[in-house]
Amino acid sequence: MLVDREREEEAGEERDEGGKEKEKKKEKRIELYERGYGKDAAGIAKDAIAYAKESGFDVVLIDTAGRMQDNEPLMRALAKLVAINQPDKIVFVGEALVGNEAVDQLVKFDRALRDFTSGSGKGGGGGGGGASASGGQAGGGSGRGIDGMLVTKWDT
Repeated sequence: MLVDREREEEAGEERDEGGKEKEKKKEKRIELYERGYGKDAAGIAKDAIAYAKESGFDVVLIDTAGRMQDNEPLMRALAKLVAINQPDKIVFVGEALVGNEAVDQLVKFDRALRDFTSGSGKGGGGGGGGASASGGQAGGGSGRGIDGMLVTKWDT
C-alpha cells in the first residue's frame, strides 16, 4: 500500500529579507505501509487507511497484485478487503502482453468480485454496487465490481 500526501507548512508571520511574507512550503511525500505476506489483507488495509488519516495523507493505494481471478480463496479475501474498507475506486491492472486474455481476466475478476461482495451468502458482505468496466453488470452477483482498467506493457 502506498500513501501520498501534500502538506503545507505554515510560514506564519515569517518575512523574507525584503519584508514580504514567505510563501507556504509544500511537502510531497510517499510512504510504503508494509506488513508482510500471509496476513489478513483487509485488516492491513484498514490499519493503513487509519494511519494515512492520522498522518494527513490524501491518497491511499492498496495493491493486491498476484490475485488470480479463478482462485476462490484469494477472491474471497479481496471481497472482504472491499467490504470492510469501502474503497473509492477499484482498478484492475492487466498485462498487455497477454492480448485478449486481459479482457477475459477482467470479466472473470469483475464477476468473482461482484459474487463475493453481493451479500448473497456466497461471500464477502454488502459492497457498494457500481457498474463494471464494460458499463453493465458483468457478473451474476450484485455486489461491488471493477471501476476501471489499466493495461500495462513493459518492454524487455
